[in-house]
Amino acid sequence: TIHFQNLEELAGESLPRKIIQLIERTFDIGEVLVFKVMHQDKMLGDFTLIMDSGKRSAKKAIAEIFCSQLGLVIERLRTNEALKQTQLQLENSEEQFRVLVEELHQGIALHKIICDKDGQAINYRFISVNKAYETLTGLKAEQVIGKTVLDILPRTEKEWIERFGRVALTGKSDKFDNYSEALGKYFK
Repeated sequence: TIHFQNLEELAGESLPRKIIQLIERTFDIGEVLVFKVMHQDKMLGDFTLIMDSGKRSAKKAIAEIFCSQLGLVIERLRTNEALKQTQLQLENSEEQFRVLVEELHQGIALHKIICDKDGQAINYRFISVNKAYETLTGLKAEQVIGKTVLDILPRTEKEWIERFGRVALTGKSDKFDNYSEALGKYFK
């Protein structure tokens, strides 16, 4: 806390003395206290308490507590604003990624692998597909989203389920050429 006996002491030479005296008389200004507004040892600003002429600052401790809480509020507001900016950036990035995936010429399908009690892939559920996937397979998004491959194509070879399960469960990519009897097409 910085303590000034009057406005003239606070203003120093930045204002002419006559103007300072005029302000002090007009607004009945006496003692001036300036408190640092801090949060975690970081200066966020200051809070100035101007007392009426002839009054003393008996509540200095309350003002210090107030400034401490004000620092917390300011930091929370800054954090919330930063969080909003990060959220907007994430939404923009997700939208750009969605557009990129949607416009690719390669078919993309997002699956949720379904495992048995031993952790082996036994089926998979369609979460999302792009337009190219629809074109290449003949399966439309509205037909497959939310359904399992065995609901849609009951004759799907076990090899397809195991291969997709292995990629999903191990994180290791796989490259292959294979015929799908259920779709009657070769896929690479």
